[in-house]
Formats: sequence, structure tokens, C-alpha cells
Amino acid sequence: MKKFTGLFLHLFLSLLLFFPKEQLAQFNVDLIVFEPLPEIDFAAFASVNDLAGAPRISQVTMNPQGQTVVATVGIDWKKPGESSFRYLFSFTTEPFSARSFFNNEVGNSDIRIDDSDANDDLTDELLKIGKPNGSFIITVIIKDENNVELDRDEKRLDFTNPAQTLTIRSPDIGSIQDIGGVLAEWDEVIGASSYKIRANIRRNANQSLEEALNTGNPIIDDKDVGLVTSVNLRNYLDREWLPGQEIVLQVSAQIPGPGGGDELFSQPVNFFFNNANDPQQEQIQNLLTNLFQNLGDSQSGGLLSLIQSGDIDFSDVRITDEDGKILSISELQSLINYLQTNPDALINLSFQPR
Repeated sequence: MKKFTGLFLHLFLSLLLFFPKEQLAQFNVDLIVFEPLPEIDFAAFASVNDLAGAPRISQVTMNPQGQTVVATVGIDWKKPGESSFRYLFSFTTEPFSARSFFNNEVGNSDIRIDDSDANDDLTDELLKIGKPNGSFIITVIIKDENNVELDRDEKRLDFTNPAQTLTIRSPDIGSIQDIGGVLAEWDEVIGASSYKIRANIRRNANQSLEEALNTGNPIIDDKDVGLVTSVNLRNYLDREWLPGQEIVLQVSAQIPGPGGGDELFSQPVNFFFNNANDPQQEQIQNLLTNLFQNLGDSQSGGLLSLIQSGDIDFSDVRITDEDGKILSISELQSLINYLQTNPDALINLSFQPR
């Protein structure tokens, strides 16, 4: 019995000397997905040989490091309403030295893709949606140079709101606001660490809201308001706003993550302040009064009565074209001149109070 025990001990010690330490150590791979993922393009899952431009959504860690390995990454998709997952695509890397890496390092470092495969029909379907939708299982398998599996890990991602957006609820687009204080409210974004507000003056009706927002010096310059979703804009002014001005507002949500994270922007909205001394208000009132008097039908007569009785507040009147562009006094004069000479061109006339 002692002979057998000594023989086994001799063989065990021989194996210890023959195999490098890194091969004896237990190999471990861990797939980390940075959640929550409030907004992400399908490009983040793409199986091209250069993901340098994709956002960082995941990291693969390996221990121990230094051993030559090959990684296989596969993704299965379960569409909303379906009961089972289906193969979407996979790729296998060329051999590389085991280390930790982010998803957007693939093809942009020593980790290169050797081979890839995809379910073209499912990939096209997902690309048409434009955003991940449903549930995904991402699997990472690490093998050694002899194709022996060392370890694997997988994570499931559920996208119940794949196209989450940041929407400003107040102030309403084109509304008239009290210069003493403007309440701004917006939807909460899951995963946001804080919100920033930006506002500027729109000086030209031909400017887009985006152009106005980013021209010159903002009156609110990307102020961080923390995690609240309702603020009085006056409290964050860098300089005073004035009566008669048109203001453009945008809110952004800061999303934490590696490499600085991401930023989700709302669509800009515009609002106005009254200007009691604006002579244009009187001009608009006179032009519309003349138009309704000359038309002489029941619809225009009803609107004329509202004007003459003072029931229309012309500080709150904006004349816009079909694209939402505010007409200047000269443009309004030209339109009214045309309608007076071509009354049949007027299809409908109505008044909608705010």
C-alpha cells in the first residue's frame, strides 16, 4: 500500500512541475452589463470587426490573465409576445492574451474577430425596429488554444421600453408665460444621475429651435438641477429675460457609465413673454379687424365681435404658417391683402382660445 501511495504522490508532483501555474489555476470569465440601459442603438450589438464607435454597454473580465485564449460571443433574441429565444448572431475571435476588455474594444485592439454568423432574417427585423426590443441573452465562452472550454458566462437583458425619451411636459409649446416665474416639468428617465437645463432667446423667427438654443450666450447655460423633475426656470437664470422675448428650453438627462456615460436630450420647446407696450399687437388687431369687416360673413362677424368686445387678448396672439413659423407684420399684411382680393381662398375661419 505504501508503494502505491508513494507512486501516486510522485505522479502528482510530476504533474505540478509539468503544467504551468496558470493552467492549474481555475479560469474564470465574468460578463458585466452596465445597467440600466435607458437608450441604446442596435449598433451596440453589431457583429462587425470594429466596434470602436459603439457605446460601452458591457465588459468581459478574465482571471487569471495572460493565457492565450479564444472568445466566442453569441446573442439569442426573444421577441415581445414569443415564448422562446432564437439564435440572432455570434462571433469568434482570433487567439489573444486573456485580459479584461469592453465591448467596443473588439476590432479596435489586439482582440480581432476571426469568424461571425448571423440569422439574417431576424437581424433585418431587429434593424427595422431600430432599438433593442424584447429579451436578449448574451453568452461568452472562453476556450484555450486546444479548443478546450475554460469557462462561460451569460446575461439576460430585457428591454421593456426600448425607445425611452425625455419629454418636457411644461411649459407648453408656444405658450405665453409669466415673466416672474416659469415652471418647467419633464418626465423621469430611469437610470439618470441628474438633469441639466439649457435655455436661450430666439431672436429670429426663421431660426430653428435648435439653432436658437445654441446661438450666442444662453440665458441658462446647462445648469445641473440634480434629480428633480420640476424647477422654476427663473432660479437658474444667468442673466435677466425681458418682456416680449421668445425663449427656447431643452432638458438633458445624464446617464452614468464607463467613458463618461451618455446624455439623453429632450426635444426643445419654445414659449413667450407678454409685451404690453409692443406696438405690433395693435397692428395685428387692426389688420384682423379690417379683414373680418371686409369679409362680411357669419364666421368673420363672430370673430369681429370677439375683437371689438375685448374678448381676444392680442398679447397672446401668434400668427403662424403651416410649418409653425411666426409671421412678421409685413407677411401678415401681405396675406391679408391676398385674402381681401381672393376671398374664395379662405377655406375655414375659427378661433381656438388657449
